[in-house]
Amino acid sequence: MTPTMRKGALTLAAVSSVLGAGLLAPSAQAAPAGEDAVDTVAGYGDCDAGLICFWDGKDGTGHRCEWSGNDSDWWNGAIVCSWADEKPPLSVYNHGQSESFTGVVYFKPDGSRAGCTRRGQHGNLSGDYKVRSHLWTTGNCG
Repeated sequence: MTPTMRKGALTLAAVSSVLGAGLLAPSAQAAPAGEDAVDTVAGYGDCDAGLICFWDGKDGTGHRCEWSGNDSDWWNGAIVCSWADEKPPLSVYNHGQSESFTGVVYFKPDGSRAGCTRRGQHGNLSGDYKVRSHLWTTGNCG
């Protein structure tokens, strides 16, 4: 898949992720290293359909990083969420559209599960943990 750029409030690079069985996942999006995903966000409505969005502020505010596919390393991988290695995400919106995926599981730096947000759900995250990766799941988000 060819990388694309989007201009406006966000400038994002899209890249493809490959899932374990050789299936092509949707593209992952976040700001390139060294750039903030966005200066300010009006809230959950700014998370486009098909994406999982995380913010460093409550109620979908602050800096945002977003993906439409899996990302195994937010800090040092091909797609870098510029604030995630220093700040915990404080809000999330799973605006996924595929009925194949029931939710998005996100993981702490040590690989332990931090949480899961079901498709169509959004809200504030409790706890003071950093997130390093996420995976769209077909299983139980519960």
